[in-house]
Amino acid sequence: MIDSPGEGSGRGFDFAGVVRWFAERADVVLVFFDPEKPGTTGETLHVFTQSLQGMDHKLLIVLNKMDRFESLADFARAYGALCWNLGKVIPRKDLPHIFTTFIPVEGAMASKLPTQDFVTAREELVKEIKRAPARRVDNLVTQLEEHGQRLLVHSKVIDEAGRALRGFRLKLWMMLVAFMIFAGLAGAITVWADVKWWVSATVFGSAALLAYIGSFIIKKLVRSEGEHITSGLTGVFERLYARELLVRDRIDDLHALWDKVHPRVKTSLEKVGILGFPKLSPEERDRLAAALEKEVPELRRKLQRELSAPK
Repeated sequence: MIDSPGEGSGRGFDFAGVVRWFAERADVVLVFFDPEKPGTTGETLHVFTQSLQGMDHKLLIVLNKMDRFESLADFARAYGALCWNLGKVIPRKDLPHIFTTFIPVEGAMASKLPTQDFVTAREELVKEIKRAPARRVDNLVTQLEEHGQRLLVHSKVIDEAGRALRGFRLKLWMMLVAFMIFAGLAGAITVWADVKWWVSATVFGSAALLAYIGSFIIKKLVRSEGEHITSGLTGVFERLYARELLVRDRIDDLHALWDKVHPRVKTSLEKVGILGFPKLSPEERDRLAAALEKEVPELRRKLQRELSAPK
């Protein structure tokens, strides 16, 4: 990662997009940092917040070249700087484990720091890399859970938007029907009162004309309200998850989940329309929620038992 990403930086391609493409298909992602610039390059922020967003479960962070440090003070300063920079780009309460290691070079000058702990850390890192097949299965379970959560939020927000728009449309039609009933009664009174025929005809004709015009007005108002709801989907989401958002530990996770779902929900509603979008039945939604609450955790527990079983 370089200091000045952007035009004229010498990349010649979408570096962040390429990182994202490979990271999505990888079982393990390693990010190496050097002591000289522990996370301070210009591209670091963009890569962590865009390319590697949502991939914490497959991310390994490595502070490399530990044999380059002149003293423990230099090591502490670099390690602290790396933790500080990572804290700004990784939205978690606690930082991920940082592997501190180096690659031994035959004939190189001996390090001024004791290196045994760094050798142990390198061995741990190698073990994590060799766990790639197991990580692949774990990543699949994680992706299953993540997509299930997205689908549940997607369906809830769209269904709530549809419910709100149908309620708005129903109120308008009820107002029009009430007016028609009133007009019909007025016309019936004119007939019962035996007034001139053209008075009754005018009342019934005016009622029919206003009903015809009213139907067009209702369609226009419903379309406008649909656009208003689509542009304010975040408000719909916050109303649906108001109770969960009160729990401090869940705020960041829910907002991060919504940030991923929001663009797709908006695009879907703009293309299909709120009232034309198919919705999950209550039974389907309950099955999805049950899978996320019970079946996926049980699948993960089975996976852990299988991986920890002696071979």
